[in-house]
Amino acid sequence: TLCRKNKLNAHILLKRCGIDPLVLRRSDLFVDYARVAEVLNLAAHESGNQQFAIKLSQQRDYLVFGSFGLLLSQAESFQDLLRITNKYAHLHAPGIKLQEHHLDNQVALEYQLRLSKTVDLRQLIELGMGVVYRAAQALFKEAWQINKVTFAHPEPSNSQFYAEFFQAPVFFAQPLTALYIKPAILDLQPSEQRTQLKSHLIEQFAAQ
Repeated sequence: TLCRKNKLNAHILLKRCGIDPLVLRRSDLFVDYARVAEVLNLAAHESGNQQFAIKLSQQRDYLVFGSFGLLLSQAESFQDLLRITNKYAHLHAPGIKLQEHHLDNQVALEYQLRLSKTVDLRQLIELGMGVVYRAAQALFKEAWQINKVTFAHPEPSNSQFYAEFFQAPVFFAQPLTALYIKPAILDLQPSEQRTQLKSHLIEQFAAQ
């Protein structure tokens, strides 16, 4: 795992941030998202690896969200996927919103993260951006292409890693944290569609 590669003990990191390590085995347990940010910050600091969180996202795709991820895979289009994400994401990770900004010849898909507690969000934001990118890659296959990526926070060391990860130019200290895509991507349909599964999952989430 990433923790072992960086000579970290995941259980100790979680305990130091007030999280029961049982969450590693139980997906139904609620975890304060601010404490997740603290764990990622601690891991990055202890390992000296500023790319810890985004490297962690390399081990994730939409299935990491469980039934929510399955619901995303049944979206009618990328546009519908955004709608579903903004409607139900709070059940998985409170404070997340994906906001579209239509520009001249592209769409900026802004990743917003707002928590009630004051905590350094850089690692958590990079994890989220990485997961969004990887999930879309898994859902839309080779049709998923981005023009560029921007982050609002300052440029870290080893910044060339980001261009390799996203396969696109990456810029830091920008007004938005966003993925820039062609407008046509909004109409793309995920590669696997099952109408009955989508109806079942919507009923399940509507009850929560």
